[in-house]
Amino acid sequence: MIEIFSKNIHFMKLVLIKDAELKEGYDYSFMKRTSILARMFGNSIK
Repeated sequence: MIEIFSKNIHFMKLVLIKDAELKEGYDYSFMKRTSILARMFGNSIK
């Protein structure tokens, strides 16, 4: 149970870091960032 929780926290941190990179580095809008993140992490969510 703890391992799954830890894995989920790690995944959320990774998504937030990537979102910040896309926002600050490329100045993408929220919708554009969401689309990119969905393509990047879509398989991880399933």
